[in-house]
Amino acid sequence: MLASVAVDTAMERHAGKIQILYGPMGDMAVQRGKDLTEVKQVIGTGGPLVFSPNPRKIMEKMLFQETNPHILRPKNPVFFLDTKYILYAAGC
Repeated sequence: MLASVAVDTAMERHAGKIQILYGPMGDMAVQRGKDLTEVKQVIGTGGPLVFSPNPRKIMEKMLFQETNPHILRPKNPVFFLDTKYILYAAGC
């Protein structure tokens, strides 16, 4: 449960957002940050994912949410799992 909340929170912080601004010309949608909706691949790493019986369920918490469409999360990535901690060795 904690890993799922961490993944959700991380994506909320790192994904771009659409903000509605109100001005003299009417409403205007402005993007702040990166649009991650078209990200094709996601690599999960770390003990909570590697040792989880269902790492995909945890990683799915990062996906785009129709109920929260202003946060530009990935829509349909392919998930990979760094079971050998290669990203750690690479300094990530």
